[in-house]
Amino acid sequence: MIVSWGRPLSFNSGNSSASTIITASSWTECVTSCWNSLYCVLAWSSIDSCVLYDFGTVLEGEKLDSSSNSKVAMKIGSTGSMCPSLSFELTSVEVVINDPLLEYTEFRYSITLASGRWSFLYNVTRSCPPTWTKFRRPDTEFCLKIIGSTDIFFTQVQAQVLCINSKGVLAGLESEEERNFATEEAHVINIQDTYLGNMFYISGDRKTTCSTWAQVQTPECAGLNAFSHSDKYLSTKSGYKWAPNNPDGVTVNGTTASCMILWSQKTETTVRGLVDDAPCGHKKTNYAAVRGGLCGRVAGI
Repeated sequence: MIVSWGRPLSFNSGNSSASTIITASSWTECVTSCWNSLYCVLAWSSIDSCVLYDFGTVLEGEKLDSSSNSKVAMKIGSTGSMCPSLSFELTSVEVVINDPLLEYTEFRYSITLASGRWSFLYNVTRSCPPTWTKFRRPDTEFCLKIIGSTDIFFTQVQAQVLCINSKGVLAGLESEEERNFATEEAHVINIQDTYLGNMFYISGDRKTTCSTWAQVQTPECAGLNAFSHSDKYLSTKSGYKWAPNNPDGVTVNGTTASCMILWSQKTETTVRGLVDDAPCGHKKTNYAAVRGGLCGRVAGI
């Protein structure tokens, strides 16, 4: 922490609503409270008050003199037991906050002093675990990975367990970019298999209200409308591209397919990268084997 006479001046969204007023018996206690709070960037004390400002809250501070009776303490590092020397003057510093609960998120901020004012700039970077690939979706950054094995025939439940064990869910295809990625990842597994084709479960469960022949003839149950999703970050679903004559999992005789798979083919391209509805317990045919699933997780966690 670096202490100076001064005060916070401007705040994110034009207010200081994200600040926390605490009861502190002394300035030392006020500063210590900020130091011990992971996201606290600045502590301010004027008269008898102690206010803590978290990451992203304060945008600017004003340097004052002792007559102001107003002090600020700015966190300029999260490790070390040595305080700066008394002659230290903060001009520019960059600090990284690492939250152990958000393993793949980096919170970074900088403090710069110019013309008697401190400027605070913030940046949040969310990444994916190793071997996962990040995509930008309308609502979040999302990590994808095909998980599977050529040694196992998977049901949908088994594919879901793969994803859950990787802190994710069975993922869908938000965009053409995601579909192309998943197709290539699936092909890497497929070329190692004795089966000419592979199938990988993706997000999609047939709605009970779309399970009869009469129901699937209605607009409410047409195509993708017939399916709900474990992947709650799907928006446009433009990566879903049906294989020819699909979905075909509901006939006049009843429902035959309530889950969704992504096709891979070793050499042919007739259905490679296309989506099909399949039985949820589907494991293999003479031509193709179900070898896993497409898993997804929010970036940064």
